[in-house]
Amino acid sequence: MSKEIAVLNKSKKTKKIFEKQLKTYFEDEVEIKSFSVEEGIDKKIKADLIIAAKIMKDEIDKYVKKDVDVIYARRSLSISALQKLIDIPKGKNVLFVNNARITLDEAVSFVNEVGIDHINILPYCPGIDIPENFDLVVTTDEFKFIPVEISEDEIINLGRRQISLTTIIEILTKLNLLNKNSNILIAKYIKKLVKLIKQLKENNAEIMKHNKMMNSIINNVSDGLVFINAEEDIEFYNDEVSNIFKDINYFEEKIEEIYSENLSNILYNNQDIKFAKINGKEVVIRIDNLKIENEVIGNIFVFKDVTKIKELERNLRKRAKKKGYVAHYQFSDILGESKNIKKIIKEAKHISKSESTVLISGESGVGKELFAQSIHNYSPRSNYPFVAINCSALPSELLESELFGYEEGAFTGARKGGKAGIFEQAHEGTIFLDEIGNVSSRVQSKLLRVIEEKEVRRVGGSKVLPVNVRIIAATNKNLQNLIDKNEFREDLYYRLSVLPLHVPPIRERRKDIPKLINHFLKEYNRSDLKVPHEIMSRFYHYNWPGNIRELKNCVEYISQLAQGDKIKLGDLPYYFLKESITEDIDMFKEYEKKLKEDGNINEFIFILKELYLAQELNKNIGRRKIADNAKINNLDLSPQMIRTRVKALEKMGLVNIGTGRQGTNITKEGIDFLQKYDNYYSNN
Repeated sequence: MSKEIAVLNKSKKTKKIFEKQLKTYFEDEVEIKSFSVEEGIDKKIKADLIIAAKIMKDEIDKYVKKDVDVIYARRSLSISALQKLIDIPKGKNVLFVNNARITLDEAVSFVNEVGIDHINILPYCPGIDIPENFDLVVTTDEFKFIPVEISEDEIINLGRRQISLTTIIEILTKLNLLNKNSNILIAKYIKKLVKLIKQLKENNAEIMKHNKMMNSIINNVSDGLVFINAEEDIEFYNDEVSNIFKDINYFEEKIEEIYSENLSNILYNNQDIKFAKINGKEVVIRIDNLKIENEVIGNIFVFKDVTKIKELERNLRKRAKKKGYVAHYQFSDILGESKNIKKIIKEAKHISKSESTVLISGESGVGKELFAQSIHNYSPRSNYPFVAINCSALPSELLESELFGYEEGAFTGARKGGKAGIFEQAHEGTIFLDEIGNVSSRVQSKLLRVIEEKEVRRVGGSKVLPVNVRIIAATNKNLQNLIDKNEFREDLYYRLSVLPLHVPPIRERRKDIPKLINHFLKEYNRSDLKVPHEIMSRFYHYNWPGNIRELKNCVEYISQLAQGDKIKLGDLPYYFLKESITEDIDMFKEYEKKLKEDGNINEFIFILKELYLAQELNKNIGRRKIADNAKINNLDLSPQMIRTRVKALEKMGLVNIGTGRQGTNITKEGIDFLQKYDNYYSNN
């Protein structure tokens, strides 16, 4: 007859774990029954042996008949659970959570017994004060007893504890099965150990693979690296260090010579970046603390070869140029034959060869950036970046971060890792500051420092970065007036205007207008359009307040709306016509004023209309006929009066008095005046 074991636990889950584990050891030799308080127990349990959890000790009599042997199972963690604890980084504070004090003490005691001492265990179960300052939580499947809200990433579940090997042996002894099952028991235990050994071997192989990979990576780094541990011994160094020092045994001696201090002080003070020459190589030396889990484990020396840095920088500048930091225009792109423009181009070419700052002044639309780009491309810096920024397009705070860059966390929304400003991006090249007159006083102060010190400090940063740039600034404002109003720094003005350059407005180079118009027509694929003399005359006499930009816009408008092969008055933009109408009205008013001085304006208009009508009918009309027609229109005009008025009209170029039978004819200007008069008074 087989022996009978009863498993007794408080929880259904632990009961099943005990039952499953016992079946793996005893198979069909023992009948196993299981009970849990959670599921309810109707009557007292009777069996050859009761296996109960220690937590049942105080209330065992409630559920078990008298004179039945009871073994209170010792429990241990599985090998996989121990592996999870071993993998926790050294020095971590671990909150160990269980459901009761007795099971908690047993679990923590087991962990200590097996030698897991690299972590600080903080025991917790209901009834104990919650420890402070823990890094993560460990539990044996008792999630509901975790006392605080914590993310799943910070919880390690070890799973339910199993019956320990010592308890299994005790059970076998009680049932007189030890001799029979000892070999099987030992084999199963050894099988688990073999599995663990295999796993450790695989892990060790993986670690060796990672170490080889890390060594390969470190030796492929272009910087020299030397790691000195907490005991101030060299623990590792890469191949580049061997190239720099030749013999690593002289490392400490050379470093102390460079810093003029012993190694301990050098490491303690964590010196700033140092420039040095080692075996003929110029290097930059940096010392950093090496930390694992916020614990300093040593120091690392980083050696950068200056030659390689310069080469890398050159490549980065070339790449930046490909990104779009380039000047597209040359002096050959500046069109014009006038003396003014030829003179300014000649000056700009001389300026290009200098390294001094340039201040380009001129009205809006005259082409200040065109000159700035041309100066850059004509200068020795032409192979390096040309970075332009419109100072009036950005708020002061944003302009500051764009110009000088910012460090990570400098302000809300700052990019992770920070950002280089355009002074850094323009290094070795040219920076073009358009609309410099709109810069705030704060930014003016920073600009002055950059110009004077040739170095820049990012917003929110403490490091000073050397920059080598040529500055070209531009403005359409009178900076002298702004200085008088305390709106622009006088010292900054003199720093910027070392080489002043004034670009003239288009009204001071009217000779260039036809060439510019033809160029823009070609640009807009309308070189087929002819510009009649009267239209070109209007262009020539127009003041162009928006300068070349306005002229270009005007030609673009015409190129899209003009029909046929000739520009007509109606093809001009409305604002251009409005300006022309205003000029026409001014001229008309001037004529009207002069005519009123010599008589009644209505009389002059009548005479002009009579002459115009006769011309349209291809007839001559004399003074007598005009006088007769005047009477019909209730005007008292004698032939003599008409003669006087016709002479006045001739002086103004509105009529032409012929000789003999040629009579008097209205001129083109007279017809034009008559039309403007009619248009004006019909609309007013």
